[in-house]
Parts: sequence; C-alpha cells; structure tokens
Amino acid sequence: AYTVKSDCVSKYSTHCIRLASSPTDEPQEFDHLYLTSFGIIAIETKNYTGDIEVIDDGNWKVNGKLRKSPSNQVRRHNIVLQTILQQTFPGKTIPLYSFICLANEEAEILNKENSRTPIVSINSLPAYMDDLADGSQTRLSRKDFWDIVTAIEGAKVGKSAT
Repeated sequence: AYTVKSDCVSKYSTHCIRLASSPTDEPQEFDHLYLTSFGIIAIETKNYTGDIEVIDDGNWKVNGKLRKSPSNQVRRHNIVLQTILQQTFPGKTIPLYSFICLANEEAEILNKENSRTPIVSINSLPAYMDDLADGSQTRLSRKDFWDIVTAIEGAKVGKSAT
C-alpha cells in the first residue's frame, strides 16, 4: 500500500492533500488517500461529537443543528479521482472506495442507511478496511499501481517545498 502524503498547502491547512484533475479545475482537499493492490481508498474524516442523525443524503443533524452532509464533498472528490484515473488509464476501471469516517469514538450515528456514502466509525475502521480488501476481485499490476501513484502525485496542487 501507498499512503499519499499531506504535503500541500491550502488556505485552510499547511499539511493537506490537494488534487485537481486539470489546471482549470477547483482543487479538492482530501483527508486521507491510500493506494492499494485492489484500488484507491479515499476517506473523508469528521470529528463530530454527540448525536449525528443522517436526515437524507444531503443533510445531517449534529447535536440538533442542521449541517450539510459530507457526502457531497465525497462525490466531488470522487469526480476528481475518476477524472485523473481516466486520463491515466483510458477505458480501464480502477476501483475507488470512498467513505466517511467518524473519528470520535463517542459519536452516535443514527439512520446512516439514509446516506449513499458509507459511514464508518473509527472503532470499526480496521474491520471495514479488511472487508474491502477481502471483497475485492481486483488485483492491480505493479505497473498500474505505480502509474496511479505517479498520476496522483502529479495532480497535487500547492505542494510545499519541504
């Protein structure tokens, strides 16, 4: 596996992963990106506390306050990644696994079935990742794996000098 380093700078962070599929696209900030022998794993992390209720795919209630769902963010990320992959591997499908991870062990998630994007608690993350690997029918060639690494690293925007 390959962990994409958080070596970009944005107006929100000095250590992040920012990718754009072309110079004119709006760069997207990713929390975690892992390249594996069975595809790409993109994790959107939220550190919410308390009760989280998934109203629908676009709205959550966090401790009674309405918030936009991170699902929209995940979809934007997927578009960028899929475009990069299509540019690198025209006509080829590279598996992309995206989900939301709730980083706070105390967070209580209600109605997560209302989300089109999978929601995983930090406590169940290792088992979820194992299930992804075990359930995959894909095994990337060594060349494809490193071509993906090169494409992702080449799509970084605002890479810091260090």
